[in-house]
Amino acid sequence: VPVLRAADALPPYLAGAAMLDGTDPTTQAGLQAAYEARDMEVGAATFSNLYPATAGWLMQPLSLLDWAEFIGWWRRLLIAGAVLLGLGVGLASVRGPRAPLAAALGACITVWVFPYTGECAGLGQVNLGVATLLGLAMLGICRGREEVAGICAALGAALKLVPGIALVALAAGRSWRGVGWMAGVGLAVLSFTLMSLPLEQVWSGVQGTLAFQSSITPDWMNHGPTPTWMRF
Repeated sequence: VPVLRAADALPPYLAGAAMLDGTDPTTQAGLQAAYEARDMEVGAATFSNLYPATAGWLMQPLSLLDWAEFIGWWRRLLIAGAVLLGLGVGLASVRGPRAPLAAALGACITVWVFPYTGECAGLGQVNLGVATLLGLAMLGICRGREEVAGICAALGAALKLVPGIALVALAAGRSWRGVGWMAGVGLAVLSFTLMSLPLEQVWSGVQGTLAFQSSITPDWMNHGPTPTWMRF
């Protein structure tokens, strides 16, 4: 996918850029200001409120790069995340001497068999990274590594809220150390974010993100080579 068409990577990039510029990453105006301040020509540029303000804080180091450099590194990270996701699923599913084989098969399935991994990485969709963090959190829960589960779940939730569901699994399993790690890392990220934005704007961004996400259905769930049992 050409760099100029990697529009799905634009919102997280602009969220970090807006934080660097001192504008609000939770509003369309703030994202557009960050876009206009850079020499970018992105097809189908969108300024939707896809992510909470904490995502902007996390994305700042990558947003220091120019757009073309960012896309190169972002795609590499997403592919690496897909490999880690497959490895994690395999290791969470099988124990004992067959675990390495299960991990290798999981990575192969994620990278080469699942029909949308390459497309998601090409478009720069953050969902690959979010799925990786949630998968690693589940692996941590399965293997008793509560600190891994808590850290990954907190970072995933800071990016796109959804991995916060891991808190339910941690609490249900009485993994209080994992809950503590998740709360601690989450509060740390939130505290750093609040150094740049007031609480009202951060909360407004969360509400906007929830409203936006509840109003859309990914197209791949309804069309394309997705198996019938996966479609809605």
